[in-house]
Amino acid sequence: MTDNNKKLKNFLNKELGSFFTEKNISNYSITLNESLDLFFNVLEFKLKDKSLDGVSNIIHKAISEYSDEGMNTDSILQLSIGLEAYLKKITKLAVPGKYEEIQIWEKKGKHTLLLHMLFYYLKLKKSDRNIYYVEDPSIPIKTDDKYPEPTKTTPEDLKGAPYFEEHVCRAYNTRNLEGHKLPDWTIQEKVERINSCLIVYVYAVFEYHRQLKRAITLPHFQTHLESIQENFVKWEKLYVDVSGIEEEYDEFDHIDIEAIEIGIDENDD
Repeated sequence: MTDNNKKLKNFLNKELGSFFTEKNISNYSITLNESLDLFFNVLEFKLKDKSLDGVSNIIHKAISEYSDEGMNTDSILQLSIGLEAYLKKITKLAVPGKYEEIQIWEKKGKHTLLLHMLFYYLKLKKSDRNIYYVEDPSIPIKTDDKYPEPTKTTPEDLKGAPYFEEHVCRAYNTRNLEGHKLPDWTIQEKVERINSCLIVYVYAVFEYHRQLKRAITLPHFQTHLESIQENFVKWEKLYVDVSGIEEEYDEFDHIDIEAIEIGIDENDD
């Protein structure tokens, strides 16, 4: 881990520690410290896909600004925008079959539903599908008549809900605000927005830590095995079988195994 990542990890550990308490993460066999290590490993891992690998710079920049300068609207928006690419990367690494389905959705031009679908496919939204995350419950939701009337839910409605759903809801709403006229948030509201986005980033790692570890480790292990194989081929070419030579002549064959060394006196004639 780079020095900058260590600095950011320490910052996140302090900033998010009160949310990822032992009670809240008791269902997982990983600690917050380990999860943050894996979070940065996922960011640095290259998939040779610019749309996914490029999100690392956006997230690093936003967290660095938050840790150095405090919360600002731009950092909040960058983190909320980065959620989609980051969760797509999580999906490709942890549940690649679902990633193919998401690509089909994107090809159909349903980009506005992307974050909703990512939450659904990754099961980060634990409440019923009929529960709709909203910023303002007074705004009507356009739905298909064949589906039941949705239940509108705000982050405030979800306070204390398990699996960090208050923060999943707030991060979702913040992403949907991007591109619209932004409200004049108070300092407290800014803190809530940016922390909720960061919590979702780390929460996704908690949910898929086993799959992510395998996906990240196996390629490196495969490379290591290939290196061993290449070296073995080189050593095999350099190997010379000397067994036949030994059979043809051995200068020690005619020495009695019982022989002893006889001292020679230089004064003897």
